[in-house]
Amino acid sequence: MLAFVLLGMTAIAFLAARWWFADLLVHFRTQYLVAAGALVIACGALRTWSGLVAAVAAAILNGVASWPMRDAPAQAGPPASRAAPVATLRIAMANVHYRNRDHTRIRRWIEAVDADVVILLEATPALRQGLRGLVARYPGEVVGEHRGGRDVWMLLSAEAQGARPIVLERARGAQGEAVIAVGEQTMRLVGMHATWPLGPDHSAARNRELRALAAYARASTVPTVVLGDLNVSPASPHFRRLLERGGLRDAAAGRGIGYTWPTFFPPFGIRIDHVLATSGVDIVGLKRGPRIGSDHFPLVLDVAIQRYP
Repeated sequence: MLAFVLLGMTAIAFLAARWWFADLLVHFRTQYLVAAGALVIACGALRTWSGLVAAVAAAILNGVASWPMRDAPAQAGPPASRAAPVATLRIAMANVHYRNRDHTRIRRWIEAVDADVVILLEATPALRQGLRGLVARYPGEVVGEHRGGRDVWMLLSAEAQGARPIVLERARGAQGEAVIAVGEQTMRLVGMHATWPLGPDHSAARNRELRALAAYARASTVPTVVLGDLNVSPASPHFRRLLERGGLRDAAAGRGIGYTWPTFFPPFGIRIDHVLATSGVDIVGLKRGPRIGSDHFPLVLDVAIQRYP
């Protein structure tokens, strides 16, 4: 019975480009593959031949569907420039969760990371008040309002030339951007918290946001990095379209970042927090941070900016 349920979920996930429910299922291809392998062994040992056939079919389908995920994100978009880097920048990003009251833990993480720019998602007014002591390190800030009162909050070092909230067309999620001076060059940072795609309306809103984000990145005339909780994993066709349409590269591809959500249940962990970059940006390093009281892991990015044509 379990093998047939797994096979059904596997088949439905192939409709992810057209059906919101299928898009929710598609994120767990790796888990399906592991479960199918376990069911192959169990059904074989119990001589449940129909279940064995279903489990083998599920394993093959998920294996085939998962294989392109290894390379496609890394290849999407134009490659980084090979010119010598102008300067480097460290950026930290985290969805801190609006119910997280452990402000001290968040503050200690920010201090330990010592980033040039910090982007916090779901930053409540209480958290912003609790971190006011960091103002000497980060004199500039920008807040992007999220429907329901949650925010994208950027803490910016003195290099920030311009910071503002932005509203992508018909977007529900929060966005903010900053233009940063890196040596003699400038780069654009976009922080985004996409809508949670639970239900047809919210899923459609998330997809509109991703399309608008892709257009925004494609139109940028300076090196651009997008960081945020995009509520989509690399297994989704909507994520792959974002990379292709935006001329973006997935900075985490091939770096062993693993899952970023949920921190409290690793067996179902998926990567929905992302760092994406246009040409002119070399990813020097990207790592997943520690638990900070949120259901998301933070990310820390080191980039080198190239001379942009």
